[in-house]
Amino acid sequence: MKLFAMIAVCVVSGAVISGCSVALVSGGSEGDVPPRLAIRDNAKTWNNGASFGPVPIALESDGDRICSSMNSTDKQYQAVGYHSKAQDLDGSTLPGGGYLCVKK
Repeated sequence: MKLFAMIAVCVVSGAVISGCSVALVSGGSEGDVPPRLAIRDNAKTWNNGASFGPVPIALESDGDRICSSMNSTDKQYQAVGYHSKAQDLDGSTLPGGGYLCVKK
């Protein structure tokens, strides 16, 4: 049984903060169709948060480091999803995959 949760999603690719949105996120495994960056409301966001699977244990510190690049004094972010074949705006696979970041 797959579990779903509604969360605020912030897009981070590499070390660049791209934007935030709300998305449906799966707690299961990576989807067959990778998430892709898209422009929505003049900000970059993932087109399908449900495509992300859990962050592998070996990548947790990297994901949290990348997501924490969006931290401010009143907001802290952590990686809650990962897809090894996440795509950029033109559909190219992002080196190292993509993380789904949410406020702690």
